[in-house]
Amino acid sequence: FTLPVDAMVIKSHIKKLKPYQPPLEGRNPQKYMLLDFNERTVEVPQFVKEAMKDFIDRGGLQKYPAYGTLQTDIAEYAGVKAEQVLFTNGSDQGIDLVVRCCCEKGSEVIIPSPTFAMFEQAAESEGLVIRRPNFTKEMGFPLQEVLEMVNPKTSLIVLSNPNNPTGTEIPRDAIMEVLKKCSCAILVDECYFEFMDPSTSVANEVETYPNLFVSRTFSKTWGFPSLRLGYLLPVES
Repeated sequence: FTLPVDAMVIKSHIKKLKPYQPPLEGRNPQKYMLLDFNERTVEVPQFVKEAMKDFIDRGGLQKYPAYGTLQTDIAEYAGVKAEQVLFTNGSDQGIDLVVRCCCEKGSEVIIPSPTFAMFEQAAESEGLVIRRPNFTKEMGFPLQEVLEMVNPKTSLIVLSNPNNPTGTEIPRDAIMEVLKKCSCAILVDECYFEFMDPSTSVANEVETYPNLFVSRTFSKTWGFPSLRLGYLLPVES
């Protein structure tokens, strides 16, 4: 039995996807200071390097990971219970998990733009309809436009705070208004929140709003993008 060359084994909406292609070619850290990916521009601390080397020397690469106290350490840092910390392959996987778990094909996702490309990539992979209210220089986060777009077909609202790549802060009061008025899933991406006042985080609201998910990463503030380590904060249940 031989399938014809044009046999459709890939979902039609997946075949229409444009690949996410970050500009990796020509990036020489020995020749340039690289700022385009928001990478750390100074060496990571020596104790981090030593811990990594020790892990390798003890045969760590050939074993499945054991997180030790990392889950409880992160929970304490984030101000949540350990059971609310879900480790992910960078924050990208956290974004993908929220979309796949919360959104039916054909439902709508509201993604204020311009913003991180992976939000739309994940949404398009699940065949969602993307609504794009715009950040503006004058008004910043388009709160009223977001609220006006919400309808029975809305399955997810994505809020990047501070927004990547514009650096726009979404006031905590605005996020709370969205949470109080909308019953759909709400993903607040806090990958850069350490650059802001800690009081801007909504991680402490996860227990109150079971439709809230907060994504974070070790790639930006902590400067370990090659580890591909992120975490998602959902309600325990």
